[in-house]
Amino acid sequence: MYGPTINQNISCRMGNYRFSDTNGAFQIRNNCLYNNANWSYQISRMLAGQITSNVSESGLVWYKAGVLRGKNAPHTVPANYFFHGTMSNVRNYETVTYGDQLSFRVLIGGRAGSAVLTIGGTVRMVP
Repeated sequence: MYGPTINQNISCRMGNYRFSDTNGAFQIRNNCLYNNANWSYQISRMLAGQITSNVSESGLVWYKAGVLRGKNAPHTVPANYFFHGTMSNVRNYETVTYGDQLSFRVLIGGRAGSAVLTIGGTVRMVP
């Protein structure tokens, strides 16, 4: 997944920031009013069309200033699921690093296999 540039500034004035590639789209928002960061991920239609199983999400793990701060709940859901969650107690001028893994079976060019899609990045919250 091509995500934000390392230490990409995420301003609460901008709303959702979207980063996408052929596998899907990641969005993140600095929700200054509530001191948290909301995120979402949607697998692209092209990739979802090649997935032959449910998708097992490990649960987004996130760090603030290099310290583990939380892990969102894991899910096993259809490929068209809108993955989402919240990183709590995130304030302006803090740096957050996050990562998640989506595992599933695929059928590509008549060949079956297993795949793991990794999502991750480092962002800096700003007003």
